[in-house]
Amino acid sequence: MDTEPEVQERIKEWTKHCIAFIEAGGKGEVGKMISSANRRIIEAKVGECCPTCDTIMTPTTKRGRQPKKGESPEPTSITVEHVVSRTLGGNNKLDNLVAMCHQCNMYRNATMTKLIPGYAQMHGRQLTDVERDKVGRFIEWSIRTIRTPSTKIDPECSELFAAFIAKSKSKTTAGKKQTYDGVKNPVAGSSSEPMPNRNDMQQLLEVLHEIRDTQKAILELMVRPKKHRLRSWFKGVFGKKKDKNPATISTPKLLEKTKKTVKKTSKKKTPSVQIQTEQVLASPEDFEQTIRNVLEGREPMMLAVLGNQLKKYQEKNQWKHTGTEAFLVMHGFQKKSGLKKAILSKMENEVIIEGVAPRQTISLKMKEEESVHEETVHVETVQDETVQEATLQEKPEEPLIELNLQSFQAACIAVINEPMSPATFALRLGAHASVLCLSEISAKEFAHQCGIAKSWSLLKSLRTHLSDRVVVDGIGTAATIAPIDSA
Repeated sequence: MDTEPEVQERIKEWTKHCIAFIEAGGKGEVGKMISSANRRIIEAKVGECCPTCDTIMTPTTKRGRQPKKGESPEPTSITVEHVVSRTLGGNNKLDNLVAMCHQCNMYRNATMTKLIPGYAQMHGRQLTDVERDKVGRFIEWSIRTIRTPSTKIDPECSELFAAFIAKSKSKTTAGKKQTYDGVKNPVAGSSSEPMPNRNDMQQLLEVLHEIRDTQKAILELMVRPKKHRLRSWFKGVFGKKKDKNPATISTPKLLEKTKKTVKKTSKKKTPSVQIQTEQVLASPEDFEQTIRNVLEGREPMMLAVLGNQLKKYQEKNQWKHTGTEAFLVMHGFQKKSGLKKAILSKMENEVIIEGVAPRQTISLKMKEEESVHEETVHVETVQDETVQEATLQEKPEEPLIELNLQSFQAACIAVINEPMSPATFALRLGAHASVLCLSEISAKEFAHQCGIAKSWSLLKSLRTHLSDRVVVDGIGTAATIAPIDSA
């Protein structure tokens, strides 16, 4: 624990730094990984009490392996918490890190979100006096609860934090009292079981200390000296090459037969998905006439919308088979060859395709006779229209907002107003982004244009950049995304 003058000096320096950081619009070390050396030092404190509650911190057993479907961290598992949040200007240095149970870690972030609900919109502008006061109060509370718990802790922050803890405990109690098929839970109903005494608790604490010492010894054995690592590298580069034809392990014939049958059945497709070419060969119209009818009398149309307009045209004229794939198969193309490529191969001299994907437009070329007639009869009007069209084409549509990381965070917060699956989140974010960008765009492409790497999944982006506003529980398609208020 620090002395009171040392704590006051910490609070003064961090408050000044964080306010300057927010007003400058800095990102700091948000998204950066904590060094393995610092993480080992923090995680070596397994078996000790959490600094903000009386929980004995347990090992994080899910680290180092692939989590099971729908798994979430245990409330008592040890985590590495930042004393001053990185979104407010904190860093990954050891002096700003502390071991804390997962539950307190999550509820400290929730307390910041409740006290400063609009902190994400503060970055890059001058803070008001009220905002400065809230930021300073939260930083002081964050430092005092770790460095020197005392009566000077901010009461509002403490009440918010305590409310989250109480809500969690009430949920746990309610879960224990839940009944199944009309039969009460015998564990919850039995009150005659004696409470563990002080000796039992002491023994449990000793066992946890032994586990911590064992983990330290394992970590020391795992970190090999440099000379051993160098020797392994030379063996891998200059050592003998492995046999290309290793000995095969004989498997029972019955197992091989089952594997073969699985492979055969996996290649089959359901009849509803396949398009039977023999039935679709008869076409009501030829290829060129259909495209002319769809494009005729229209302004230049987005290529992304052409397939939808073609389907509407087919349904209006009561075609037996509708859709782009059926239309391509009718006229001898592969169903995955693409409508644009098919049109260019058959009607290159009749259509005009302009722009850059995904905002390319397509339109019919004007016939020479019609253009000459219009020029002789309506010379002035045609010139005015061409000038207007040229100005409209030269002036590209600009998105409603500047695309950056703050845009991605604001868009995600706008659509995540209730618990939802990753698929629902992707659909809502894509629809919201299409409105902001004035064009159809997927959620993944929107995230990339906001500065997020293409290789990142949407769940990884949420965990990295919105961990203080959004809770992602689980992995893959079985995950649940929810705002922290409803978590």
